[in-house]
Amino acid sequence: MSRKRIPKALAGYTHHNKVRLVHGGHDYFSLLLQMIDNAKSTVHLQTYIYENDATGRLVADALMRAAAGNEVFVLLDGYASQDLPKPLSRP
Repeated sequence: MSRKRIPKALAGYTHHNKVRLVHGGHDYFSLLLQMIDNAKSTVHLQTYIYENDATGRLVADALMRAAAGNEVFVLLDGYASQDLPKPLSRP
């Protein structure tokens, strides 16, 4: 049996990756904050709705802490998150 060549785009893939289904609410945000706080090099957060409520501020604070030692990238939907105050939405 011949071995298939791995495409360059997948060369960084490892078999140690894990997937966990999180049903939302408290479980989701607790895990999100934990993952942001434990980041080692990079944080990528992409979401449709981001609110300036107590939970949104907890996430923003965690992202700012993470930015002290990591690259942090946040992608928000411009329509669903349009009511964010300028300090939270500036690049």
